[in-house]
Amino acid sequence: MPWIAFEHDLTKEEIENLTGQPNDPGDDEVPLSGEARGEKKDLSAKPDAGIFKTGKVYEIWDRRRALVIFISDQKASKPLRVEPDPLQLPGFFPVPRPLQPVMRETSLTPICPYTIYAPLIEELDAVTKRITRLVKQLRVRGIYDAELKADLSRLQDAEDGTYLPATDSTRFAQGSGGLEKAIAHMPMEPTVLALRELYQQRDAIKQTIYEVTGLADIVRGASKANETATAQQIKAQYAGLRIQHLQKEVARVARDLFRMKAAVFCRHFSAENLSIMTGLKMEPQVEELLRSDAMRSYRIDIETDSTIRGDVTRNLDQMSQFIQGTAQFAQAVGGIVQTVPALLPMFTEVYASFARKFDLGKQAEDALDQIPQLVQQWQQQQQQQAQQNPEMMKAQMEAEARQQELGMKKELHGMDMQAKQMELGVRQQTAQIDMAMNQQKAQADMQKTAFGLQAAQQKAMMPNGVGRA
Repeated sequence: MPWIAFEHDLTKEEIENLTGQPNDPGDDEVPLSGEARGEKKDLSAKPDAGIFKTGKVYEIWDRRRALVIFISDQKASKPLRVEPDPLQLPGFFPVPRPLQPVMRETSLTPICPYTIYAPLIEELDAVTKRITRLVKQLRVRGIYDAELKADLSRLQDAEDGTYLPATDSTRFAQGSGGLEKAIAHMPMEPTVLALRELYQQRDAIKQTIYEVTGLADIVRGASKANETATAQQIKAQYAGLRIQHLQKEVARVARDLFRMKAAVFCRHFSAENLSIMTGLKMEPQVEELLRSDAMRSYRIDIETDSTIRGDVTRNLDQMSQFIQGTAQFAQAVGGIVQTVPALLPMFTEVYASFARKFDLGKQAEDALDQIPQLVQQWQQQQQQQAQQNPEMMKAQMEAEARQQELGMKKELHGMDMQAKQMELGVRQQTAQIDMAMNQQKAQADMQKTAFGLQAAQQKAMMPNGVGRA
């Protein structure tokens, strides 16, 4: 698209502010149309009709020459104003590509989706009107014998299950077929058949409209409360196929608008203004990144998932599958790598290729790109350690042997101290047992002595001769 134009209806003051000179009558005057303030005399007109006189001005953005040109269709001598690119956006134009529900290959002229199926709507309207007219014709009508007028009047007003006598019983008895022969109904079979065909035709037209507009897929995707979660998810995805294009278009417009706003902020706002608006202090590295178009386009991006929607369920399922796959891969490959370390780079590339199948985000992808480099660095370190000076390796081995010897001596000393502590504990327990036995023996001797003294006292207190035979 080499250029786009915006149409404006400007007042005289706005035109003068645009051109910087009076819009007086002459060759350079922009003609104004409408009624000026106070000149409106038709009271029956709309309240907003002709309040100001305005002139039609076109604002043209020329991308090839990077100019913004203001012209009037009735003043072709020269442009009203020409100025260089004021915004300096990456795509030059101040608006994103228009949102069009229906795209054409040969033109950007918008198409209303209604115009595609308008003939079907008109046909549906005609069929519905015919159905309405035919339904009005469906009335139970007929003619009857004039001599049965009194009997039919009484019969129409009778209650359910009521039998009435005939006024002329002789005529009624002689008649053949009873009331069926005396009354002739207006035939309705042709009207009913026509209505049946029209109803089928209307359903067919509605189904065609549903197929053209995509409503059939949306209706088909409607779920019920008693269905399983998997069935509802499948229906939701199926119904979303028809509106996915429109969703992406809306997301694109929102993304492009945010990108334009970010470009304007980075190019035309100072660091002080940005700090005041955001309340954050901008680091010099960040400011340099924002000012550089090339660095900003590579390092900063605004995607649609961050601005409009995110399928949380799908992301969680993918993350769960990625974690399970990683665990299974590590379990299957771990033993092989321990046996043959040279296969580690190959398995690393295989894992990175497997992980890229998942939408893990930019940070995770950057980390995956660093895995082969980290593996290579680790192998180089291992090789360097293997190629070190033999004397240094010998010194390291001797130092390790001394450390092991010191460790063994420390363990033996600890075991010796533990044995001595155990021996001391046994001696203490033996002394405690001997002391307890001596105390028990002394108590027994004291009790024995006390019993002997008590017996001697009792014997001394007994009279002579007591106890003899």
